[in-house]
Amino acid sequence: MITNEPHDSVPLPDPAFTVEESIVMRAFAAGQSDKQLCSDLHLPVQSFYRLRRNLMEKTGTRDSAGLHVWALRQRERGESRGAERHYKWRNPK
Repeated sequence: MITNEPHDSVPLPDPAFTVEESIVMRAFAAGQSDKQLCSDLHLPVQSFYRLRRNLMEKTGTRDSAGLHVWALRQRERGESRGAERHYKWRNPK
């Protein structure tokens, strides 16, 4: 597949997040805006921007909208994995 995007914009597979980054990613997946996050987490704006920049590097996204989309797709992927599990429990006879 040929794309016009630079090579470094390709999303990275399952990056490891810090606890703080995980909280922010869950909030992004829940649809919170940058402003809401700063307010809810009591983060100074500059700290939030640094955190968001680190998340964009880890996920391979180029902007805040891309980061939100990445978080939503990860949430959907996690939900679909749970739905795909088919446990067949049998009672002993």
